[in-house]
Formats: sequence, C-alpha cells, structure tokens
Amino acid sequence: MPETIIRLYYGRDSHEMVDRLKEYQVSEAHEPISALEVRETVLDDDVVEAIADLLQARKVNTVQLDDCGAYMNHQALRMARALGAVENVRLTEPTFLSHYFLESLLSSATSLKNLRIQDRFDCRQIESLVKGMKQNTSVEVLDLSRSRLDSFQILAEGLRSNTTLKILKLRSLGLNDDNISSLLDAAKGHPSLEVLDLSFNHLRSPEGLNPMLVDPACRLKELALGYQNLWQAAKLEIPVLSRALRKNKSIKSLSLARNALNDSDILLMATMLACNTSMRSIDLRENEISDAGMKILAETLKHGKALHYLNITNNPFQETGSLALLDLVETNHTICNVQIHSKAPRCHDIRLASALNKGGRGRILSKSPP
Repeated sequence: MPETIIRLYYGRDSHEMVDRLKEYQVSEAHEPISALEVRETVLDDDVVEAIADLLQARKVNTVQLDDCGAYMNHQALRMARALGAVENVRLTEPTFLSHYFLESLLSSATSLKNLRIQDRFDCRQIESLVKGMKQNTSVEVLDLSRSRLDSFQILAEGLRSNTTLKILKLRSLGLNDDNISSLLDAAKGHPSLEVLDLSFNHLRSPEGLNPMLVDPACRLKELALGYQNLWQAAKLEIPVLSRALRKNKSIKSLSLARNALNDSDILLMATMLACNTSMRSIDLRENEISDAGMKILAETLKHGKALHYLNITNNPFQETGSLALLDLVETNHTICNVQIHSKAPRCHDIRLASALNKGGRGRILSKSPP
C-alpha cells in the first residue's frame, strides 16, 4: 500500500493548506498517515488549528516543521500538545519554539519517541526542554545536532533527571573538552542511555569519557567520535581513549572516522582490540592508515573473536596493506563485513570479496554508506 505523505511547502495559500488538511482529517481511510511535512512557510492561526485537528483525528507517524513561522499563542500550544501523540517529530528553526511550546510538547507527550530539534537555544528554552524531559517518559531519541546552545550545564541537569532516553545525538554543537565535561558526567550514570553521538565537534582529549567508559555499570553500546577538529591542526588523542576502551565491557560500536589517525594510533587501537571482548564494529574510514598500520591491525585481529564489521574506506594503504587484509579475512571467520576503498589494485578487492563470501559469511563493499 502506498505511503500517505502530506506536503505543505512555500507558496501555498493558507486557505488551500487548511482545505487540504481537512480533507485528510475527515477521510474514511483507517491507515496511518506516514508523514506531514511543512517547510518554509508562514502558518496562520487557522493552519495551526487545522494541523492540531488532524493530529487529534488521525494517526500521523512523522511530523516535520522546517523553517516555519507562527505566532506563539493558544493555537500553537494546542499544536504542541497534539504533537505529543506523534512518534517522530522534527523541528528545524521554527519561530514558535518558545519555552512554553517546548514544555507543552514534552510534558503532554504520550507517543513521542524520536525528537529532532535544530535551533538556537537560549537558557530559558533549554530550561524548558530540561523541565519537559523530567516529566516525559516516552522520548527515547533526542537529537539536537547542529543547534546552538547557550548552556550545556543546564542540558546536563536535564539528562540527569531523565530515565528513558536511549539515544542522544549532539553532532556539530561546538563541543570542546571544557564544555562537554558536565554532559559526560550526566551520561555516566544514566540508566538507559545506549548511543552517544558526538561527531563533528572539537574534542581533543577524551579524558572526560574515561570515568564513563571504565565504569563497570556503563550501559553505552555505541560511541561516535568521528570528524573531530575538522580544518584545525588539533587531533583526537588516542592513547587516553585506547586505555579506557581496554577496560570497557559494553561498547559494541565505535566510530573514529576522519580523525587523522596514523600508524602509531592504529598500534594503540589494535592493542585495545586485542584486549576488548565486546567491540563488534569499528569505523576507521578517512584516516591516515598506511601499509604498516594495516599490517599491524590485520595481524592483531587475526585471532580475535569479537569484531564483525570493519570500515577502513579511504585510507592510503596500498598493495601490502590489502594483502594483509586478505590474510585477515581468510584466517578470521568472525569478520563478516568489510568496507574498503583504497589505492590497492582492484583485483585485491575481488579476492577479498571471494574470501568473505566463502560459506556465505558476508560481503565487502567498495564504498561506505552515507
């Protein structure tokens, strides 16, 4: 059955938008509406009311309000409460994202699971977000990527008081070693947090991660630290991180993509992988791994029983490193998925694919997914 998606974009007349929303509101169809997408338009009060009416009359799985303008009034608060019945909500730079709206949305939410907000948050808005998180028991994914926050300390307080969040995405927030400490301290004791995405920030020393990673009670399963300090001379310090990960028993997936990791860093990561028994996936794409580093990594992983997935796309190793990787996948039958796009001859990719496919083990991909 085809998906039902309602799209209201820039240029539509308010009366036209209201009429279209009412058509779906009174429709006799019983299947859920897949998505309501509203982009780059001003929402008059009657349009806001029509959106709220639709959300109360029909089940809508996803609502996206991107770059929309509306008055912060009774109608907007009614829409905020109605959004609480939607499983996936995305709000990108709306003019109505006041502290009243945020608190109404989160405090009344019963079905909201995934909340994505991209905006400029002042302290009052963050406080309302935190207050809503304290009362909310449904949101499992909070994504504030590419937002600008006036206070990370206030957000950390909200994280401490929340008990249901499983995934926290804080990509490209301008986080650095100084302002991330309170967030990491809050994440350390969180009872349900399993995924922490800190990609595209300005972290250098992972010292703040250590208490969480070495804690025997750590529940974190996925940690993304890729793309730190882009266009800067600084790089992520691997010695500190590798020592903490040696003791960690919970992390199953680690991303260190594009962190200028060299062969010395790979030696440390290989030593960590030799000790770590929980790591199932590691992403080392777009680093500086040469033939020497690839040989070290392959030799270390030969007899490992934990790692299943390895991404080494766009590293500068050539034929020698590719042959070491071939030897690895022929020896270690636990590794079932390798992503590679190197300067080695294409024939080695074919031999790697053949080795992985023996017995239906897995596959090799020449390019990484986006």
